[in-house]
Amino acid sequence: MTRTLGATDITPKIRVAVAVFLTTLSKEGRLRYGTVARAKQLFRLSRSSIQGIWALRDDPEALVQPRKPYPQRATR
Repeated sequence: MTRTLGATDITPKIRVAVAVFLTTLSKEGRLRYGTVARAKQLFRLSRSSIQGIWALRDDPEALVQPRKPYPQRATR
């Protein structure tokens, strides 16, 4: 699926803030009910973006790296 036109990348600062927010509200490594919805409203991100950041919580280096660009396709 292609990215939405005009969509900006999530800055590393916001990604770290979301990860810290989710980690502080988690219990024993699991998110409590409604935590993702609260983060969605607070940071104005999609649910899938928040879940992706949560998946990277154990790798802080991955949180601050820029997004990899899509590979260039050969034109005809």
